Amino acid sequence: MARTGKTAPRGRNLDSSEDWLWREVTRDIRPYRPMAPPPVTKRADTASTVAKKVSTVVAPLPARPTGARAGLGTGVDGSTAKRLAQGRIAPDATLDLHGMTQDHAHSALERFLAISVAHGRRCVLIVTGKGGPRETREEGDAPWARRRPGVLKSLVPLWLEHSAHRDRIANVRAAHIKHGGGGALYVYLRSK
Repeated sequence: MARTGKTAPRGRNLDSSEDWLWREVTRDIRPYRPMAPPPVTKRADTASTVAKKVSTVVAPLPARPTGARAGLGTGVDGSTAKRLAQGRIAPDATLDLHGMTQDHAHSALERFLAISVAHGRRCVLIVTGKGGPRETREEGDAPWARRRPGVLKSLVPLWLEHSAHRDRIANVRAAHIKHGGGGALYVYLRSK
């Protein structure tokens, strides 16, 4: 057995086959260099800074309607509300918004509602996804310090409230776990 003169991590000399194997195993290894922590600075959010951050996340919405129809969610009787809460009403149709941009999701939602109303559907399911805990990393924040829900999960109820088909929506509520739980919404439509 020929010795190459190179030493293994524990100080033993390696033969040629061991040396070749060691080079193969360690070929892609790079030295560990820990990242420097971000500099801690005093954070002062002014109203304009907060407005800029919010405007990049939330699309502008039309003016909120007023009057007796200002809220969604009161248009079903007790037994229907109970059946919805227990997941005993199967959705007539489902719209999955996963992976869509805000603009695409909003137009898909409006088209879906128009089709559902035209076909006389009563209960439809809109899957927004939970959005997962997304980290908002700002200067001075620890990576785990601030989290927010998914954008679509936050916006879809607002879009429904301002929808052109708003007068046909009797109730909006979180779906039962068997239909998606917190990542989906039941939209219960009024009959014609």
